[in-house]
Amino acid sequence: MIDPKGDLANLMLTFPQLRGEDFAPWINEDDARKKGLSPADFATQQAELWKKGLSEWGQSGERIQKLKDAAEFVVYTPGSNAGVPVSILKSFAAPSQEILDDAELLRERVSTTTTSLLGLIGMEADPIKSREHILLSMVMDQAWRKGQDLDLASLIQQIQTPPLSKVGVLDLDSFYPAKDRFALAMQLNNLLAEPGFGSGCRATAI
Repeated sequence: MIDPKGDLANLMLTFPQLRGEDFAPWINEDDARKKGLSPADFATQQAELWKKGLSEWGQSGERIQKLKDAAEFVVYTPGSNAGVPVSILKSFAAPSQEILDDAELLRERVSTTTTSLLGLIGMEADPIKSREHILLSMVMDQAWRKGQDLDLASLIQQIQTPPLSKVGVLDLDSFYPAKDRFALAMQLNNLLAEPGFGSGCRATAI
C-alpha cells in the first residue's frame, strides 16, 4: 500500500492483548503532558480507546493475533531512514527480457522511470511535450534494448553526450541545445551530490 498520509503504519500496532505497556513506546509524551497524565497512564488510556474502537467493529484480540501470525509488516520510507529506505536507483537497471520483448510494457517502464526521476528534481514533465522527458526516455530505451544497466552517474553523462544524433527529424542540438542539456545534467548531479542521497543508493529495491 502507498500511504502518503502516513497513518496506515498504525496497522503495525498489532497487540492482541491491547495492554497499556504495548502502546507505551509509541505514544506522544507531549500529548500525555497536555492531559496531565503520566506516560504509563496515557498509554493505558490509549489502549482502552483502541480496545473499545476495535470491538465496535467486531475486531477482537484473537483476530489481531491471527493477523499478526499471518502477515509480514514492513514500512518503506523513500528518502528517509525512519523505516526501511527505498532505492531510487535499482529501477535504472535493464528490465527483464519479457518486458524488452513487449513494446507496450517497455514503453510504460521507460515512461514511469523517467517521470519518477524528473519528479525528484521537482519537474512535472509531460511525456509528449517535455524535451527532458523525451531525451531521458530515448537514452534509457536505447541502453535497455542493448541490455545495459544504467545508474544516475551514467545518465548524467549521457544527457550531456547522448548516444543519438537526431530526435525525430530534428538534429539533437536543434531539439535540445548542449547548454540546456548541461543545465539538466547539473540538476541531476546536485541530486547525486546531496548528502542524504547516499542512503537511497544503498536502500532496498521494490
